[in-house]
Amino acid sequence: MTTRILGLFLLFVIVQPCRAQEIRGTWLVDNGGYVRETNTNMLGNSRMMIDFDTKVISDFDTKEAYPIAIKSKKARIKAKGKKGKLVYKMTKNNTLEVQGSKNTKYILKQLNLSHPIDWNENDIMDFIIDQQCNPVYGVDLKFINQSYHDGGHVNSKGVNYSLLNQDNGNTGYWFVRKIEGNAFIVLNLGEKEPESIFQITSITLNGLKLLPIQEYKELQNLRLITTCL
Repeated sequence: MTTRILGLFLLFVIVQPCRAQEIRGTWLVDNGGYVRETNTNMLGNSRMMIDFDTKVISDFDTKEAYPIAIKSKKARIKAKGKKGKLVYKMTKNNTLEVQGSKNTKYILKQLNLSHPIDWNENDIMDFIIDQQCNPVYGVDLKFINQSYHDGGHVNSKGVNYSLLNQDNGNTGYWFVRKIEGNAFIVLNLGEKEPESIFQITSITLNGLKLLPIQEYKELQNLRLITTCL
């Protein structure tokens, strides 16, 4: 009996590390701003999302997606037609550390996809353009339905949209992205400025309530984009 109990205990100890690597949900790179890699054939980039449930990697900007093979025991990810592999592990901060080719490391945060928004991307953008009023957390921003080309930043349609900082005259970009029914808005205040990403948790007559995903500088405490009907 003692031998059997000892064997079960050892089996439990061995299995636990494997179970620890069984990650669930959708994870987005926290890239500290914006960096676009030039080698698009490599597995992984600074705008990637990994869905461990559907086994798909996608690009947050372009929406390009492709299936992946996940080996949980080895904590590795590979994809047909893509060079290299990704090795991942959980950190003490409940983030996911992913190592790619040439020792490139990414830190990913899990998205909370429990705030579905019925509106599509174009409807949300039209609403903001038509109804946004008052400064955005003290910054006088004007959302413009006009292509933004500076800096080479692109979304799935090949363009972002211009975001004019009327306080200093700088022009950045913005766009809205839907992920599994949830809506996210990306704001950039200038070509050399980092991106801020917020999840739109609700849309009412008073405005858009925001949950920060990545926030920087002037927009660090932004929680609401007000609208005036």
